[in-house]
Amino acid sequence: TLCPCAGLSLLSSGTQEVKEAANSWMFKTAEHVLGHLKPKVFWGENAPALYSLTNKPGTKIRQKLEDLAEKYGYTITYYFTSTHLHGVPQKRLRTFYFFWKEIDQVPELGYYNIPHKTYGEYMNEIPANASQHSEYFDEAYKSLRGSRFCKFLQHKYGDNFPEVIRDYLRENGKRVTTACKYVLAHEDLRNEMMQWFVDNNDQKNIKYLERILNKKNVKGKNIWDDSPNIILPESYFDTLMGRSVKSAHPYESRSLTPRECMHLMAMPEDFTLQSRPGKMLSINQVHHVFRNVPLCTSTDMTKEVLKYLNGELKMINAKVIHQNNFEQKIEKTVSTNNLISF
Repeated sequence: TLCPCAGLSLLSSGTQEVKEAANSWMFKTAEHVLGHLKPKVFWGENAPALYSLTNKPGTKIRQKLEDLAEKYGYTITYYFTSTHLHGVPQKRLRTFYFFWKEIDQVPELGYYNIPHKTYGEYMNEIPANASQHSEYFDEAYKSLRGSRFCKFLQHKYGDNFPEVIRDYLRENGKRVTTACKYVLAHEDLRNEMMQWFVDNNDQKNIKYLERILNKKNVKGKNIWDDSPNIILPESYFDTLMGRSVKSAHPYESRSLTPRECMHLMAMPEDFTLQSRPGKMLSINQVHHVFRNVPLCTSTDMTKEVLKYLNGELKMINAKVIHQNNFEQKIEKTVSTNNLISF
């Protein structure tokens, strides 16, 4: 199951009511599948907070899932991992949860730490003639000038302004920043950008820049940053999502193509997205790509399920276990007599 993760996502801006509605799908699917279909295994994927031993919403969700497992005769595994541990350079932290048709046992799943290429190397794997590799989600962002910060940087440095930012990242031991953060980190650039707006009598953007500078520097609050990520090609990509789809290509001064986004999700080169004839793919049309589970991660989890079904995994006497693929260990077990061990 791929239940909505917005309810537990730290990036979600929804109200508590919206979050609870999203979380409810984990209970609805579990109630239906465990109570009516009764499979040997039922498993799903959700936000990292579902695993967290310190996150209160995650703890409440787990308790409800564990109550359902107890009700229908299942045990549970929570498995914490990231796409970059499964061979693709995208740091995408996620929790997989498994219901096992067992009474007092839980299988110990295997651990993964598959080497991956750098962001730049991985994107260069894509053949130039690959399908949907010459399209873009948004024409404005194609040349990275959909943001006013990018427009200013292009005015100052030319089309190759992302390389200026990459040099800054290397010189300062950083891996990633945005066009907005880069400008705001330099007082001279902030002043020059403001003067550029003044020279062009751009009252709208003068007010915008004054407002965000006051909000950030005077009030100490966060601002909405819609500018693209600039990521060093020798590092890795962060979570692919609605905003980071607009990230810069590791070497070229352009945004990512649909094929590059699909590649970051480990989708095969012969997988294509349907689009209207003569129309560009919109970000809304491909939400299901980056809201999905990367193929490499789901493949490895499927392998573990098959091992369990074939009786190839070690069984542990427990009702619930937490497995951390980062640490490559079991972090917590809830035993059959409800005693908790760490």
